[in-house]
Amino acid sequence: MARTDTLPHFLTDVANAIRTKAGTSGTIQASAFDTAIANIPSGGGTTEAVEKDINFYDYDGTRVYSYTNDEFMELSEMPANPSHTGLTAEGWNISYNSDEALGTIQDFITAWGLGENTKVKLDIGQTYCTDDDSTRIYVDIPEHTKTITLVIEVEEEGATIDWGDGSTPETVYPQSGSGDWAASPKTPHTYANAGQYTISIDGVVYLWGDSTYGSILLCDGTNNKDRTEYQRLITKIECGSNTIMDIRCFNSLINLEALSISKAQYDNGVLLEQIDNCLKLKCLIIPFNNDLIPQVTNCNIEVFSAYSEGIDYLEISNCKLLKRLSLYADNGGVIIINAFHNLPNIIEVNFINQIENIPENSFLNCHSLKAIRFGRYQFNVPTLEDINAFSGLPSDYKIYVPESLYEDWIGDTNWEDIADHIIAIPDI
Repeated sequence: MARTDTLPHFLTDVANAIRTKAGTSGTIQASAFDTAIANIPSGGGTTEAVEKDINFYDYDGTRVYSYTNDEFMELSEMPANPSHTGLTAEGWNISYNSDEALGTIQDFITAWGLGENTKVKLDIGQTYCTDDDSTRIYVDIPEHTKTITLVIEVEEEGATIDWGDGSTPETVYPQSGSGDWAASPKTPHTYANAGQYTISIDGVVYLWGDSTYGSILLCDGTNNKDRTEYQRLITKIECGSNTIMDIRCFNSLINLEALSISKAQYDNGVLLEQIDNCLKLKCLIIPFNNDLIPQVTNCNIEVFSAYSEGIDYLEISNCKLLKRLSLYADNGGVIIINAFHNLPNIIEVNFINQIENIPENSFLNCHSLKAIRFGRYQFNVPTLEDINAFSGLPSDYKIYVPESLYEDWIGDTNWEDIADHIIAIPDI
């Protein structure tokens, strides 16, 4: 109950309420209550925040906080981490040092966030680790497929599988033989009833997938390449510090609705290179890492958040619902593009870092793309390999470039044919 017996207690309760709603913990003077209330960002309550310049997302795609550039400049700390039972929040993926993250974003705004076309636009995500370091696989078992076989690689110490139905957990060990399939224990289990279950694996576990047929987590116990019936049973995966991801371990999980990837996976030497054909996955948040951002293809993601020290290869294509893409590589690192083609609903692409080249067909058939912005760390004109990189864009699309590079940009032989689309934005 609020302590309204004295004025000091009442003012303390008001300040606490403002801090809770704003997701902050700093001191608020009573004389500043009106300003603090006005500056409360969208989000942090029971309804999803409206989209603004800088958005903070939970791993399931819920927009929990949002700020204009001006609102974010008023913050003295990063927004509070969301919380979930069974998960430990690691922090916002732009940097796991919260003071550094706040300073980085505010520096961007100060240096580049002047006008409407130079607003800093970022989508930032929260990452989690399971609170017991286990790997959790959520499945929806139908009447006609109550027997499944779990295929995982484990270390010599083994790993214990809890099937989530009250049955006795099973401990499995590596199998003899060469190759991933032969060495992986293949553990069958039959559920008594159809329903939703959580399979929890305690121990170091390697999740792996086939280069052609996708995830091999569940199957019928044979090396049958068509695992569609079993891939469609998985609805959510939560990774722990003992989870190691292979190159294509999530591919073709067509009913996967939520995926929680921990920064521990990158500490483990993650090999994840592609996420493909995950048709129900709404949001993909990649932990901050050195240089590995997976290809994202043929998915219906609406939110993609990834930050790195440098991105060696980046492809996002055939993602029909993605509307905005903002990329940042720490310390001015280079982003090397492969393609952003066939993103029919994407409206804007924002590059804060140096882009070295624009390959052919890069933005092919991005029919709604109105704005491509090159930002603070663009120090020279990128090589345009072919003018078809912009085929299929709206006739009024704009390419915003730093004012100091504008004349070189429009005078470049490869860019001059689309010079009318290039707009200078102020340097700071």
